[in-house]
Amino acid sequence: MTELDSKIDSMIRKKVFSLIQENSVRLGKINIRYTKGNKKNSLEHLNALCDSHERLIRMLPREVLNLEKSARIKFQVPMAPERKTRVLSNIYTEIEVILEKMNKEYQPLFAPLKQEEALQARVEKMRVNANENIDKQVAKLTEALDKELTAGRKIPPNELTRLYNLEETTLTEMNLISPLQNMHLIFDQLKNHGAPAEVFDAVHEGISECVKMRKTIEGQAPPSHMVNERKAWKMRVAGEVVGLKEAILCLNTLAEQARLDPNLRNRDVIVKTWNRILDFAAERSDPERILAKWTPFYTYLEDN
Repeated sequence: MTELDSKIDSMIRKKVFSLIQENSVRLGKINIRYTKGNKKNSLEHLNALCDSHERLIRMLPREVLNLEKSARIKFQVPMAPERKTRVLSNIYTEIEVILEKMNKEYQPLFAPLKQEEALQARVEKMRVNANENIDKQVAKLTEALDKELTAGRKIPPNELTRLYNLEETTLTEMNLISPLQNMHLIFDQLKNHGAPAEVFDAVHEGISECVKMRKTIEGQAPPSHMVNERKAWKMRVAGEVVGLKEAILCLNTLAEQARLDPNLRNRDVIVKTWNRILDFAAERSDPERILAKWTPFYTYLEDN
């Protein structure tokens, strides 16, 4: 099993546990409501309990497969046939356990009302509906993965780490994976249509320069006994992190404008975004070095 599969499995276990806990809370509220209404032993009460289980069984495949999809799209890893078989097997097993537990627990409650057959019929209908629902959800998952992983190849997070010398955890915490992936995808599309590659390569180089500056500052920590100086240093490091994120988001905004037909670009957005980049650069230790990398991109937007 790959490392990604293990991560997804861990997320799935937490999600399934969460869904089961949510169902338990719903069941508790249902029991309280019907007990207060003096309908504890009514068929209406028992059907409400079954409705809650049915909701759980309907939600579980969707939530599990959505986790699988989002993780694979994020990390640009397709779903192998054996992985698909394993995930489906786990979903079927979870649902069967829920149905069996529900049937065993509620048989004694349905018996005094002579509704055992009705319960059996409902359990079987829930099983059939669950299978149909799983088939539909799997089809959606397969379609989404095929579309996302073949329409445009997103650069995987580990490659972003290599390119920018930013740890994957840092990229995740700063929510920069998607913006950087999007920027790379747009630039690749523009290059394929004849746009100058050196302009877009320089944008990436400028980001790397900013990362180097940030790491230089991080390495200049004053001694621990210099309390005020150390506090100021920490604030500066935090400012560098916020600034870097802001700059990357601005560059992504400009990339979104670059992909549009020149007549459809929003001039106000471009100018305001570029001014924010200028403000960011002005606060760095070597603004000229950064702007030398990014100005050609702004010029490209102006001239094309």
